[in-house]
Amino acid sequence: MRTKEIILAAHIDGVKADKSSGLEHWPILMKIINIDENIIFPVALNTNIGKPSNLEDYFREFVAELDQLSTNGLSIHGNVYKIKLIRILGDAPARCFFLNTIQQNGKQSCLYCDVKGEWVRHRVHFYISEEVRSGHTERTEEEFYQVKYHPLQHGRTPLMDIQDFNILLGCPYDPMHVLFNGIMDRLLEFLVHVDENKERAAESMLYKLKPSTIEVISDHLLSLKDHVPVEFQRKTAPSKKCKSSCCTLVSFREPL
Repeated sequence: MRTKEIILAAHIDGVKADKSSGLEHWPILMKIINIDENIIFPVALNTNIGKPSNLEDYFREFVAELDQLSTNGLSIHGNVYKIKLIRILGDAPARCFFLNTIQQNGKQSCLYCDVKGEWVRHRVHFYISEEVRSGHTERTEEEFYQVKYHPLQHGRTPLMDIQDFNILLGCPYDPMHVLFNGIMDRLLEFLVHVDENKERAAESMLYKLKPSTIEVISDHLLSLKDHVPVEFQRKTAPSKKCKSSCCTLVSFREPL
């Protein structure tokens, strides 16, 4: 039986056109996720100096066409298919851009609760203990749509007008960039240099990795290099950040 519904996921990010002009291409890419074929196709493209300067101009036609297809469906060879967008993805900076929020390194940048982060080693860290969690509240879809969260939100985004789409649940953190590429690299680095965390010195020292443990972790991670799927564009490699021979942290940021 042929499907009567087309479920879509979108991806939004920018790429520099060249090294000298400052031009950037910002495509909106779509993928049908309830079919076996892995087909990604563009539905919009903005080329400008830097990122799109106006969210309304960038997204309005996309939102209007998506709502029209969601309401009326899409007719293909006599069959009418319902169109449903369930996800919009982007790396951390792009996600802040299309949600119209502060950058991901802001102290109150968490999209899901009003917890305030701390600066440690030039990064914002969120310590979500039971004590911290009990003192903060979760953000709601209703108040997010009403732009009640300051300083998190700069204002509305046209993506709020997409029918039957929950912007909080439908725009998750991208695990490829946030977890596999960024957080693990920074977490391992942090666990080596926890003694530099002045605010939580005593507590942090409980988690400091010994040089022998670091070597074991690095050896295990490097042994997985040949098993990394081709979808990962960056292979595991020894880190160049640490000069010590006993501290061969593995970096996920090395290019192929």
